[in-house]
Amino acid sequence: MLPIGIIYLSGYDYGGWQFTLLGMTLLMVYSFAVCFAQFRHRKKTQFFSYKTLLDFALSVFFGLQSMMYLALIGLCLIYPQRVDSWQIYNLSGLIMTLIFFISIPLIVIFASFLSLSNLSLIRYEGFRKNNLFGILISIGLFVGSLLCVITALRNPHSTDVALANVRDAIIRTAVSSAFVYAECLLFSAMYCTGYAARHEPAYNQDFIVILGCKVGKDGKPLPLLRGRIERALAFYYNQLEKAGKKACFIPSGGKGRDEVISEAECMKNYLVEKGIEESMIYPETQSATTLQNMMFSKKIADEHKENANILFSTTNYHVFRSGMFSVKAGMKADGIGAKTKWYFWPNAQMREFIGLLASEWKINIVFIALTVLLSTMFANITTIINWIVE
Repeated sequence: MLPIGIIYLSGYDYGGWQFTLLGMTLLMVYSFAVCFAQFRHRKKTQFFSYKTLLDFALSVFFGLQSMMYLALIGLCLIYPQRVDSWQIYNLSGLIMTLIFFISIPLIVIFASFLSLSNLSLIRYEGFRKNNLFGILISIGLFVGSLLCVITALRNPHSTDVALANVRDAIIRTAVSSAFVYAECLLFSAMYCTGYAARHEPAYNQDFIVILGCKVGKDGKPLPLLRGRIERALAFYYNQLEKAGKKACFIPSGGKGRDEVISEAECMKNYLVEKGIEESMIYPETQSATTLQNMMFSKKIADEHKENANILFSTTNYHVFRSGMFSVKAGMKADGIGAKTKWYFWPNAQMREFIGLLASEWKINIVFIALTVLLSTMFANITTIINWIVE
């Protein structure tokens, strides 16, 4: 209420519209606070959940709008005699579009880095369809940003504060709000996967599940799989040194059509070569997906110990999504991630992001629809008020 009090003390009467502005600002600030509080709670109690990612994305989404609305209040305080109700209402409708245009330089920088890393990936790892994913995403981001800038330049009225054409206002706000929401989801996904990759679990694990991936033609682990095994071994020895507790290994992965040996057997052989006793290794050789890795590994762990502490080892970019699969399998587990080369991470990160969106597509459709609806209502609030008054 302080900004409103200052406005009244300065002798200006705006006929009550300032309460509407304050209400909209408080709504955004409250939404940010609630979403961020929920995110912090889930981060401690149920981190491996899409709701964690969504809560953080929404807190960023509402946080950006909160700053813009607070800027509007500041504008009222600095230039009270130049502001009227319709200007403020129209500015509120332009907020999502302003956020969108402000973010374009960041999009270009991100797309440039993604392209650079993808070209390096092709250079070092060879040309394959999977290695083109980052470049395709970058092209989409570049083209989308360029089209938006060209549209704004060719149709300056589309970014006017007072946009008389309701149809143009709806299109402008719907597109920009959906785009900003997607940006917030991407930012949230990058944070969650990065945090999961850096997290170091407690040294009280009973089992270490190693998630399998492609095996070499000679039956030896390829670099990606070897990294997961080495990460599991590093944790095993750290726990042994710091807590004096041994953990059993559950290498998990079946035999693909083009593999000479199952992924689990390949990992078992590698573990034995590294000095781990065979009696401490329980291979799981039936799984073909990450969800099956978790389900079948949990069954093995339950057969040997009830309520066991379970840790899974995978590649760093895959920890968060693997944790979601562990929750679906009913396995309360923590995760660790093996490092990858700098040029491999961005391409794999984008694949994980698309996988996360696809796995919860219903939730995303609902939230995009709500975002577009609410933003469009704010964008056309002058029309709505006029309609109500008349």
